[in-house]
Amino acid sequence: MKDNLTGFLSLCLIVVAALACDNPFITTANISSLKTGKDANDSGEIKQETSDFKSCDTVYAVAQISNNGGKVKVKFETFIDDARGREPGETIKGSQINLEVDGDRPAIYNLPVPESFPKGRYKIVVEMRNEKG
Repeated sequence: MKDNLTGFLSLCLIVVAALACDNPFITTANISSLKTGKDANDSGEIKQETSDFKSCDTVYAVAQISNNGGKVKVKFETFIDDARGREPGETIKGSQINLEVDGDRPAIYNLPVPESFPKGRYKIVVEMRNEKG
């Protein structure tokens, strides 16, 4: 009887310890930060943060993917937020890109603003999805 109780308590202790550890099958992947600017280096550092751009600028966005135990898909898309002569919510043609991110690292996006777009504020929408969508 004492051996059964010891075995049961040992099993309970192992289950509790396993639940306390990170489970690689349960994702808690998230976008821990998003920065936008006019410049970015290869490691994803933006030196001049802004959301105001003019034609011929390049829009950079860096989404830091964290707690990613596998692969996720990150979708970037740029919309007009407030620019003279343009409808808010208008998508910049060709601005949507999809990246596959493996592990914890920055997802880096860049988009040259077409000459036809006026100076203004632009909104970048970032979505992250796991392999199940």
